[in-house]
Amino acid sequence: MHDEYAHALEQLVDVKITGGELAGLAEAAPALDLMAALEESVRAAKRAHRRPSARPRP
Repeated sequence: MHDEYAHALEQLVDVKITGGELAGLAEAAPALDLMAALEESVRAAKRAHRRPSARPRP
């Protein structure tokens, strides 16, 4: 397992110690709209719950 945060922190510390410049900053990934994802998940669960099952209930 690779810890991206720890790696970036180590690089920052090394740069601060040597007095250099930090190059190649990674761009942040676009933020995920958690509320929209939750709402879609709830809608999908409701659709799945409404579908009649293929097996008859005993």
